[in-house]
Amino acid sequence: MTDTQPTLTISTLAALAALSLAYPLALYTTAHTRASQTHPRDHPQVVRTRLLHVSAVTALSVALVALLSGRPAHQTILQLGLVPGYLCDLGGTTHWAPREYCAQIARALLLIARLFIGPLTDTVLYYAVQGRAAPRVLRGDARASLAHIWAVRDYVCAPITEEVVYTALLVTVAGRAAETSPRVAYAYLPLLFGVAHVHHAYERYTSGGERQLFPLVCGTLVQTAYTALFGAITNYTYLHTGRCLWACVLQHALCNMLGLPGASEVVQHCTVVRVPASATARRLVALWGKVYLLLLPLGVLLFVRELRAWAA
Repeated sequence: MTDTQPTLTISTLAALAALSLAYPLALYTTAHTRASQTHPRDHPQVVRTRLLHVSAVTALSVALVALLSGRPAHQTILQLGLVPGYLCDLGGTTHWAPREYCAQIARALLLIARLFIGPLTDTVLYYAVQGRAAPRVLRGDARASLAHIWAVRDYVCAPITEEVVYTALLVTVAGRAAETSPRVAYAYLPLLFGVAHVHHAYERYTSGGERQLFPLVCGTLVQTAYTALFGAITNYTYLHTGRCLWACVLQHALCNMLGLPGASEVVQHCTVVRVPASATARRLVALWGKVYLLLLPLGVLLFVRELRAWAA
């Protein structure tokens, strides 16, 4: 292995595989964590137990990497990006830079905002058309989205633990190969993140949600590809923001909140729930539906443009 073209050794590949497999395996260690027909993966008891297990596995993985890194444990913790306010350069030197750290977080969130410019604008307009009822509707939606155990899983625990394991730990273990090889950083490592979600197919089958093979396989392939793509995005953010791990965590949480873009909420509300009496308003709603569809590919273009600006 040379400095100009570092490669992944057999031992490194084994370590990467072990780290990436330990996380999903933690979901099946006991009967209380395994999904079934009586207790699917969204059952509150299953969710709570799984949160404890993946948190423990994540902490153990961090401890093992810190102990086996050959460097002082506290230095490895800082290089992973676990401590907010510390950034790490390509040489592995960490420094305290809280202002730059916050700027990198804002930069990372704006990157995702560009990608989702259509859905985000649609959400703002959706509450705008509610008129005086907007605060009440917003409070109700926030309560329905956040006041339950699934929100803790989707917006807190999963973003933190998955980014620690599949971004910080995998990139750190891959070492120079991840820093200098786009193929390693944005293909191999994200693929491990995608493959780690294949077990959802098994859960859908055993819980009775999906029994037909073709849709099960297709759904799994789509989820694996989407997850791997997202893993490439967070790896890119991690390596281009001084290993600002919490920027990746917030990106992950924001993407979980937004989900895959769907139909315009404004159009649905104004054509199904409450149709405007004014013909002009109805025309504006129809116009917005077309603009919304144009904003979806525009968001992708803005996103790619920003990625190129980061690389430059």
